[in-house]
Amino acid sequence: MIDPNQFSNFPEASRSVLEFLSRHHDLDLWMIARKHGDDWIVLHVEQNPYDITAGMVFQKTDILCAGLINDPVAKVLPRLFDDSACSDLPMVAGTRIGAYIGVPLLAGDGRWFGTLCALDRNERPELGKQDLALIELLAGLLSSLLKIELDAIEIDRLAERFRYDAMTDSLTGLPNRRAWDERLE
Repeated sequence: MIDPNQFSNFPEASRSVLEFLSRHHDLDLWMIARKHGDDWIVLHVEQNPYDITAGMVFQKTDILCAGLINDPVAKVLPRLFDDSACSDLPMVAGTRIGAYIGVPLLAGDGRWFGTLCALDRNERPELGKQDLALIELLAGLLSSLLKIELDAIEIDRLAERFRYDAMTDSLTGLPNRRAWDERLE
């Protein structure tokens, strides 16, 4: 039976998606990374021969996921060694990466959040559109959950602001009658 509370937040859902993908697609590494300025921060990792850990920070110029920013379309690169633009990246040049999958994760209003991606030491010519369709679906679900969480945070901030405004005299900044009545109760 499905537990409706199984994914109460984005981190839990992210870990579950990575566990699922690593069981069903035998690639060396699955991870979710967040874009922050020119940095990419690894949030979650599943399976990992590359010694990449949660919390690691990569520069935009060093990683494959950064290419999705200019072209935010999911990518499957089953033969990375054949792609000269990718093989020159420090992350690829210093490590054996034969295949890559990258799918954008978007926050509310279409803003870029990060990526759901996978790496494999070997070329994976069998990777194709079927694999990508499932990964895009899971990335879309994660993006939807992320949007809901970010919207809820914004609503909480607004509610707190409205509560403050309702309890404060706008001219003096002191507690108003409503605030005093509430405190007396």
